[in-house]
Amino acid sequence: MADYNGYQRAFDRAGIPVTFEPGYLNRGHGDIPAEKIRFIVLHHTASSLNDQGAINVVRDGTNGLQGPLSQIVLKHADGLPHIIAAGVSWHAFGEISFRGVPAGSGNYYSLGIEAVSTGLRDDWSKAQRENYPKVVAALLVDLGLDEKAWIFHRDFQPRSKIDPAFWTAKQMQDGITYWYHKIKGGAVPAKKTAIEDLADKLKLGTPVTPERACPDGAGKNRVYQDGKTIVYWTPQTPAAAIGGENLKKYSQIGYEKSVLGYPITNEIKIRDNGTYQRFQKGNMYYTPKYGSKLVYGSIFNKWGELDYEKGPLGYPITDELTASDGK
Repeated sequence: MADYNGYQRAFDRAGIPVTFEPGYLNRGHGDIPAEKIRFIVLHHTASSLNDQGAINVVRDGTNGLQGPLSQIVLKHADGLPHIIAAGVSWHAFGEISFRGVPAGSGNYYSLGIEAVSTGLRDDWSKAQRENYPKVVAALLVDLGLDEKAWIFHRDFQPRSKIDPAFWTAKQMQDGITYWYHKIKGGAVPAKKTAIEDLADKLKLGTPVTPERACPDGAGKNRVYQDGKTIVYWTPQTPAAAIGGENLKKYSQIGYEKSVLGYPITNEIKIRDNGTYQRFQKGNMYYTPKYGSKLVYGSIFNKWGELDYEKGPLGYPITDELTASDGK
């Protein structure tokens, strides 16, 4: 078995200069041939903006995690790719199944791109903004994958990751779609709104309302499936769908004006037929036995320390309640 090594070819075709770390061909935690790669995971380094320092960490590892931590670093200064490793890298253990890859196995079926950014503020360079989607598109074309065969790390490991910060899925997909078809030499499709794009991905069918402003004026929503699903979007949050029992609960607490705010993920399946869904200010957990329950704030943080529903407490069976002393 041999590792994928089409980087030079892929980036030459797209007109992107690329550099290589010495020894990259022999660096990795096992082989990852082209035919095994199903998607690309997008990250930020959560480091200083020093490109060489970030390269060193991704190459060598940190905090007990052995390098390489990703195949590619997207440099800050010039926004260009630097190849760290050809083999498997520890970048995407993941919490969800994606593209048919079982949860926890993402490293063996994906490439990772670590873009140099602190993640604490919008410090992306102009070159990175321009090149990140282009780099992803070039690899997807070379690998023979479709234009949506990528995922943010925060969506692949949603309980603990935020990267890449200050990017929306809409921004990234629009750029990838443009360059994907440009590199292949085809016509560039017309852009869709983030709500339309997610509805297509989820196959929600024909909407029953137009896209409309939410009452708070901050976001937009559109209703699908005869009122059974609503897709929300704001300039600060990605498009996310809420339906079923979660939507009933959301309506009871006041939709986006509630203690939860806007949804930022779709409903995600977890153990024992349960699901969870992240919102701006908290989370909603659903089980067939207890229905949809809210968990947020300090109680959620403590529950997380105890390993969420997998820990000794299991799933929540009530919302957060006020104690008898009122305090």
